[in-house]
Amino acid sequence: MELIYSMKSYIKQNKKICVLVILLQIILWGFQILVQLLNIKAFDYALNKNFKSFLFWFFICFLGWLSYFMIGIIESYFRENTIKELNNNLRNDYISNMFSTDYQRFHSVDTSDHISFLTSNVEKIRTFAWDPFFDAFGRIAQIIFSIIALACINKFLLLVGIISAIIMWYAPKIFQEKMKTIGEKNVEILSITMSDFKETVFGFDVIKLFSKTEMFINKIKNTSEIRENSNFTLNFESNKIQAYMGIISVSLQIISELLIVYLAFKGKIKLAVIIGGTNLIGAISNGLNNLATIKVKLATSKSYFEYEKAENTNNKIKLNEEIEKITIKNLSYKYSNNYVFKNLNFIFLKNKKYAIIGKSGSGKSTLLNIIMGRLTNYSGDVFFNNKKIAELSYEEIQTKIAYISQDIYLFNESIKDNILLGDEYNASKFYNAIKASSLNLKEFYDGENQIVGENGNLISGGQKQRIAIARALYHGKNIILMDEGTSSLDKENSEVIENSLLSNEDITLILVTHHLSKENLNRFFYIYEI
Repeated sequence: MELIYSMKSYIKQNKKICVLVILLQIILWGFQILVQLLNIKAFDYALNKNFKSFLFWFFICFLGWLSYFMIGIIESYFRENTIKELNNNLRNDYISNMFSTDYQRFHSVDTSDHISFLTSNVEKIRTFAWDPFFDAFGRIAQIIFSIIALACINKFLLLVGIISAIIMWYAPKIFQEKMKTIGEKNVEILSITMSDFKETVFGFDVIKLFSKTEMFINKIKNTSEIRENSNFTLNFESNKIQAYMGIISVSLQIISELLIVYLAFKGKIKLAVIIGGTNLIGAISNGLNNLATIKVKLATSKSYFEYEKAENTNNKIKLNEEIEKITIKNLSYKYSNNYVFKNLNFIFLKNKKYAIIGKSGSGKSTLLNIIMGRLTNYSGDVFFNNKKIAELSYEEIQTKIAYISQDIYLFNESIKDNILLGDEYNASKFYNAIKASSLNLKEFYDGENQIVGENGNLISGGQKQRIAIARALYHGKNIILMDEGTSSLDKENSEVIENSLLSNEDITLILVTHHLSKENLNRFFYIYEI
């Protein structure tokens, strides 16, 4: 998969608020180091038995700490807002890319992969990218301010600080590649386990019907174990590396502390430096330790940003006209080396009604998917008027045609919202679509404001079909492809829906079916057989 949007690109998109958080991080750590210097000054007066000056500088230290914590609250507020924007941008870009993907590419990826990216991956990106990125600037500031402070105290201490910095900077390179590999494996497992969880929830009715509850409980136990083992490995290895870096950091700090005590006893530095100097050396060691961990986390984060880039369709031509004719010319389609159909030649004229019949597996649904632009790996041609659909974008084709199958997806919203799909409400247009689809709003206790439930589970199959037809008509779809759309309905509902479509003089209907009612045979302009 391609790394479409790197962390850097998101930081650039939100550079103003990111810069503000970075500045607050620098100020925050600047105050902490300043307090250490003030602490040295205060205790220098204490050692010299100047109690009044000691109290004054001690109070200044207190104000310094108070300022440090207040700045910390402000930084936290802006950081959380910034991460919120970064995560929203990340999800928006992913969804935009997903909707720019064609039908085949979208369905070649398990839906759980998309869900996993929008949930688990974004959460991991916070842990391994956003927080470490902002923390890095704070830690760098901590190290630089500490080194400057040490330089003011003693040049030899500065040299020790620089050597410590070099050691701590290069040490994490040993672990970076390993953590990147673990991160990539974790992304893969999160996606696979999300698929298992999703199938168990969606398959509830089948599992209960066939008494497979125990089997699926055990399956989820195993899936959960695999997922948690992967998370365990990722977190444990990260903590283990942090511990290794901590050992190096503490070792350097101990050496530095011994050096400070030695210089103080030799009279090279003030005794008060022992109190604050060790903290400054510790600030360098801790800062570099944290910076080393941050480098490993940032290396791990790369795999969580990866997803497949959609094809650019800007070079496709527009169809700025009504479709007067659909022409199928020498069309063939095969799976592997087996032809589904070969050399089809059909014509569909505007506002006429057509049926496509044939045995199961003869390619009726495949033909509709080709007309819809969903399948592109065919031979021969399909024309809308005189334009090949291969030259049109998938999005352009969708603006002209509605596809209605047995599987109607409805959002957990009202009937009205499912028809409008966010468009402005036009009462005349709305009720014309309702009438043309034979949808009886009186059947619902709340009329058009009736909530249909998750995927329409609170209404009947026939009602779902009629809502889908009303939705297509409201959005100006004058060509309707009906793929066995009424096969799962009872005869009465099936006839009502077919009659409403056959009676509508303003649409082109292409109906795929196994069973044509004798009453409607003469209402079709032509019946094609595959």
